[in-house]
Amino acid sequence: MKTLLILFMLLFSALAFAQNEDSCCLCAADLSDISTSKECARWLKENRKECSYQKQLPHYMSYAYSLDENVRCESMKVFAAYHGLSRTYYHTFFLIQDLIENYDPKEVSFDGSTCLIFNNVEKVQNSAKRLSKLFPQIYFDLSGNQNLGAVFYVPLIIRPKETLSMSSKMTVKAKNGHVETSFGACSKPKGKCFFADTDVGATNDSNTKFCMQENELTTQICCPKKTFVNGVNGFWSKPGQGCGK
Repeated sequence: MKTLLILFMLLFSALAFAQNEDSCCLCAADLSDISTSKECARWLKENRKECSYQKQLPHYMSYAYSLDENVRCESMKVFAAYHGLSRTYYHTFFLIQDLIENYDPKEVSFDGSTCLIFNNVEKVQNSAKRLSKLFPQIYFDLSGNQNLGAVFYVPLIIRPKETLSMSSKMTVKAKNGHVETSFGACSKPKGKCFFADTDVGATNDSNTKFCMQENELTTQICCPKKTFVNGVNGFWSKPGQGCGK
């Protein structure tokens, strides 16, 4: 009886100190790039009114971050500001799973100015399906770039922010093993993009994206430029066409 009483008291104590939040905002930065911490700071500041709890994490692949174990979140909004390759998509899903196991949300959204982590479309879909089966009570809304992303940044003047015209968003929404996939609008032909000379772990073309043009799914290619122009080495093809057409 005494043992049961102690266990009950410990359980009651844990529940009593739990910090329940309506909306939590977390941002994962990259330890190798100080500008990503500044990007997280900007994002957290922009979302401070929407979030009852905020936290910035170091690099998602380091596993060195600490979490507030007593905090519980009704909804969890995660922003990623880190570099990536096609093969590193699974690190993002490990991060999301880790955060879920700690904060116990009912809704999870993810987005960020990442590179290539959603390039392997089928693998991302399968990872989202696995996660939604593992946590069937959670609604997932996860977005990432299929190609290289771009961030606009003017030191001491403008904090880092993703350049949407150069992004290539893919979104997976999942619940209880059911996954729906959507893609962002195609970019303006001849618009700027970053051409990926190298990538690791790509099953899709690292410079081709799926996108929507006049409500139709098509593809668009980031074509290489012969010379760099203002630091940019690529331009978008016309939707559904190859480079040089």
